[in-house]
Amino acid sequence: MLADLIVVLNQFGLVSICSLLAGAVIRCGTGPEKLKMAAVGVVFGLGCCAAMLSPLRLEDGVFFDLRSLFIGLSTGLFGLVPGLLTLGFGIAFRLELGGAGVEPGVTSMLGTWVLCLVWRIAFGPTLRQGRGAVPALVMLGAAMSLSILAGLLHSPDLIIRALRNGFIGWLMLGDMVGAVFLGTLILGVLDTISREKTFSRLAMTDPLTGLLNRRGLDTAYEAWQQGAHSRAGALIVTIDIDAFKQFNDENGHPLGDKALIAVADAIRDSLRDGDLGARIGGDEFLMVVRDVAPDDSRLIRSRIHGTLAEVHVATRTGDRRPIRLSIGSSYILASAPLRDGSNLSDQQMYREKRRGRASLTAEERSADSTIAPGRETPEAPVLAE
Repeated sequence: MLADLIVVLNQFGLVSICSLLAGAVIRCGTGPEKLKMAAVGVVFGLGCCAAMLSPLRLEDGVFFDLRSLFIGLSTGLFGLVPGLLTLGFGIAFRLELGGAGVEPGVTSMLGTWVLCLVWRIAFGPTLRQGRGAVPALVMLGAAMSLSILAGLLHSPDLIIRALRNGFIGWLMLGDMVGAVFLGTLILGVLDTISREKTFSRLAMTDPLTGLLNRRGLDTAYEAWQQGAHSRAGALIVTIDIDAFKQFNDENGHPLGDKALIAVADAIRDSLRDGDLGARIGGDEFLMVVRDVAPDDSRLIRSRIHGTLAEVHVATRTGDRRPIRLSIGSSYILASAPLRDGSNLSDQQMYREKRRGRASLTAEERSADSTIAPGRETPEAPVLAE
């Protein structure tokens, strides 16, 4: 009896270890989300195989292991891709083991995957909202247990023996307890990871406009630099709202906030996938249009100007008041620091302000500044590579 208990505890310990490893994989800050989910599937798949190596032997031909728990937790709590990978590992390993129980074993694993996928569709949204976790997890355990019956249908004799020896009871108990206990553990880890990501996102974004803040911009730019080709370039665009303090004084801060949001929305509309937009000061914004060829920078800048020229805000009287913006731009290579590009675009923008010519209305008069390490241009310093 003690030996049997040790086997059962080992099985639960194995699932617990895989659950913690899965949480560590998801918490990892680098790598695409799909790749992380695939890694979770591999972790649970290997655990499923290990569980079949050390089952609890109830009698000749009748064994107890928690393979259904691995497949059920992976599918129900992590999703389709991890569940499929876990199922694939489990079926492949069961076929490799061979023996008289191959067909019931494979059928029960397929049944577990299907029922737990249905459970995820039905209960996943509720769990993401943080409601009714324990009853839902009990249902998940029941779904795992029902799949066992499908496997037992291959052999009426096996059903009789399973009922006589309490095999089905063992399985149901293991699935129910495992689903509630380990499911609660996994949901707690996933909730913690979700909160960490939320806090990290908030730390990187401007709360009013939803654009990146300066810290988020620097982090995203450095990430682009690390993966960019050495001759890749970016167009840096600095945007400033003209006479914003006067606008606030005349119209009030709530309308001033609406003006900032309107500019941010226009910037978002101007960005392509992968481009960066940030609010770097009270009424100052910055865009990084990545992977741009020098010859294309003027055309792209003209398109951005066209979008920003239409920014307006509705006043308290219902009037549509245009928001006048000044713009400066520079072109930099990926090897150049962002601050150098933004400094040059700032200089251009303020030069236009001093001349009384807003970039939006005299865009054709403005020439891009260029930062090219090892190459001197009329408006750019020479930077070391």
